[in-house]
Amino acid sequence: MQRKQEKHLRNIVVVFLIALLALGGYFIFREMRDIQDAAFTYNNVEFTTVREEGFVRYQFPIYINNAEEPMYAEIRSDPRTLTEIPYDASVRDAILEKSQLYITMPKNASGMSVAAYVEVKKILGNPALWNMNTTGAFTEAVPGYPLKTCKNANAMDAVIEFRTGQARVLRENDCAVLVAPSEEELLHVVDKFTLIILGIDK
Repeated sequence: MQRKQEKHLRNIVVVFLIALLALGGYFIFREMRDIQDAAFTYNNVEFTTVREEGFVRYQFPIYINNAEEPMYAEIRSDPRTLTEIPYDASVRDAILEKSQLYITMPKNASGMSVAAYVEVKKILGNPALWNMNTTGAFTEAVPGYPLKTCKNANAMDAVIEFRTGQARVLRENDCAVLVAPSEEELLHVVDKFTLIILGIDK
């Protein structure tokens, strides 16, 4: 009887140790995976995952005028998740080297479109980069705001138009069109646009 109890106790200890080792292995694996995923290379650019207060952003260096020390830019999306978004790299030519940029959206746009506007402004309005004068506009008449569409893009004025549809980045003459299935997904397309503008996606 005593032997039986000892065997039973030994089995419990063995099971407990195996469970403990498995749990420890899981946490070690998770930590290793997080460390490996914290830094990765995308199109020959080193990205770092930044986690702060529950938010995740992806930081990467950009070199201005062949500077030895980089400045850092960030996007909200892991660039590796954006590879399926079709794009026309020539949108970069349609936007850069112009003095004025209008970022235009539908009249019924929500705060998500405003957040997308802010993300574009961060890059194109950055004094260290292009320092473009960026102005919010609408595709329909709204008191106090300019009315702009792709038809208004010209040699002096760049226009970025937000539209609804299958995710993609297009060029229509001198206009960049950022298309997303919903306003919630527009920020992913804006991140793709940022990678194109910075020459990371060519």
